[in-house]
Amino acid sequence: MEARGSTGSHRRQGLDAPVVCPTHLQKMLLGFHVNAIDAYIAPYPLDVQLRLQEVRAVIAAEAPDAVETLSYGLATFDLCGKHLVHFGGFARHIGFYPTRKPIVVFADALAGYKTATGSIQFPLNQPTPLELIREMVRFRVAEVRAGVKKPKHPR
Repeated sequence: MEARGSTGSHRRQGLDAPVVCPTHLQKMLLGFHVNAIDAYIAPYPLDVQLRLQEVRAVIAAEAPDAVETLSYGLATFDLCGKHLVHFGGFARHIGFYPTRKPIVVFADALAGYKTATGSIQFPLNQPTPLELIREMVRFRVAEVRAGVKKPKHPR
């Protein structure tokens, strides 16, 4: 019996390799590297892709040492081996997941948005508050860096 998964469905279709999105194929042919967040953003409608790319750019600017990855099915930035923030696209909003503490600290600025423990919804029918996201990412960078324990020197 064939194992389930994306490669299995490609084999059932008679394909030897996974199907590559035309945008990704074009980038590969032109010599661009396609990473996990590129692949995450690509299937969204163009207007949502642009919003997600704006959020990504803000995070990358504030955390240039962070590593882009996917976690929990969301675009993720990791810093010092810890999840810094996650973000993702949804039907009616951009989800932003900076952990619980920034939501408490920035509660006044977030008053107009739907929040829950560790998550914020920025509706697609409103401008994305990039400066607020920038401030929360700065807060998270400081929080993560403060929590990183320095290696002890051997005695």
